Amino acid sequence: MLDISHSRDFMKANPAVFRHKLNLESILYHNAGKDNKFCFNWSKYSDMSRDEVEVSVG
Repeated sequence: MLDISHSRDFMKANPAVFRHKLNLESILYHNAGKDNKFCFNWSKYSDMSRDEVEVSVG
């Protein structure tokens, strides 16, 4: 589980991961389900080999 509830700080600390400067907060809250979790296609945003990552916005 990748906790990025402070997503702006996370992006600043990990520029290689979020090098496309995503509006990550909008993505998180737009896609958040009732449990405040969702999965997105990690390969779209980085060169990491993982297909998906579960993100908590709570």
